[in-house]
Amino acid sequence: MGTTSHASIQRKFLKKLRNMKNYFLFSFRTVILSLITVLSGSMFFAQNITIDGKTDDWAAALNGNPIKVFVRDANDTNDDQFTQGSQDPDPISAWGWVNGNTNDKGDISNAAAVLIGNRIYFSGDRTAINGSAQIGFWFFTNGTKKNANGTFSPQHSVGDLLVLSNFTNGGGAVQLRIYKWVGSGGSDGSLNLIATNTNAFVNNSYQPTPVYPGWTYQGKNVPSVGTPAPNTYATGSFFEGYVDISPGSEISPCFSSFILETRNSASVTASLQDFVGGLFNVKPLAPSVTPGKNCGPGNVTVSASCVAGTQVRWYAQADAATPLSTGGNITIDGNSLTANLTATTTFYAACYNTATGCESERTPVVATINSTPIITVEYTPIKCNGGQSTVTVSATGGAGPYTGTGTFTVGAGTHNYTVSNASGCTDSKEIMISEPDKLVIKVEY
Repeated sequence: MGTTSHASIQRKFLKKLRNMKNYFLFSFRTVILSLITVLSGSMFFAQNITIDGKTDDWAAALNGNPIKVFVRDANDTNDDQFTQGSQDPDPISAWGWVNGNTNDKGDISNAAAVLIGNRIYFSGDRTAINGSAQIGFWFFTNGTKKNANGTFSPQHSVGDLLVLSNFTNGGGAVQLRIYKWVGSGGSDGSLNLIATNTNAFVNNSYQPTPVYPGWTYQGKNVPSVGTPAPNTYATGSFFEGYVDISPGSEISPCFSSFILETRNSASVTASLQDFVGGLFNVKPLAPSVTPGKNCGPGNVTVSASCVAGTQVRWYAQADAATPLSTGGNITIDGNSLTANLTATTTFYAACYNTATGCESERTPVVATINSTPIITVEYTPIKCNGGQSTVTVSATGGAGPYTGTGTFTVGAGTHNYTVSNASGCTDSKEIMISEPDKLVIKVEY
């Protein structure tokens, strides 16, 4: 009886151990699955932005994507702004800027853009909501930016993108107008309206600024509410949106800079006010190049370097009618190009981003064939043993001045002379100067 009782107790104890083991295994699996879910959610969150007027996904998107830009703009008296009369349909050469004091409702504090998949997401803000304004994003393919002398350059390129939207007082969904720069013949002259959509939102509730380096904000007085706390967006002061750059969308993704702008009117021809801009590296920066040279026909090596994530492409002349700046044949991929040349030749190098399919502006790099000097050496004979010769060294070919030329007095023997021209090319010649045998006096007696 006692033995049976002891066995029963043992079975119950073993069963309890199995149950505890199963419980811990289940709990461990639950924790691991929960951790995977959190991490997956964080990665997903970092790669996407929901257009809803909320700021909570911008920091993660900027941290989690390589093609992005964030710029903090000055406020008040040190703020750069467009000079009166600058308009979107104007050529870039007609734009101007000065340091001034932008009105509050059009005063930009922060601007950001990020490429995620086939969408370019962008956001901006204004310091006051006392009245309506309009916000616009320019995306430039050739790197348009402000210059120190109050101008902008370089000029527009066909395909530059302008995205306009009303920066409304009440918040909520807004409609974008998307224009492409065509130069002439568009719906608005130099601009052609290619799409309208609702892929934009103004915040309809108070929002904190994203926790991202440099992103700070101080709003001005809000009617009936007062001044918002630091780093807090009052309703109607934060804007976000996106444009679709999928193949077939009429929009090239190859942009290299951007400008966020504001104005007081919804008219596309209204004068521009505040702006902030920066590089946007969908289109790579042009390479830095090193030319090459050779003295006379032969192999010449030129080189180029690109930023990380891009590769060098080399272009050579396809035919006499094809400009190398836009056409030509890809001759080689790599950081250097070596060619056997008989005359000076210009190649073009570009940086290519395999992830976006975008290529930088092409940079010329010259492979120079310099002329080699031709040395001439003349000398007078030595008439007596132990005498001296006058040697005259001259040269032709290539650009002067020459080094190593002149008149020299030497004795008998082997002499080597080298001449170089302004290009550093040289020619050498060796001469052998003889002399008579030593005179021997013979006396007979």
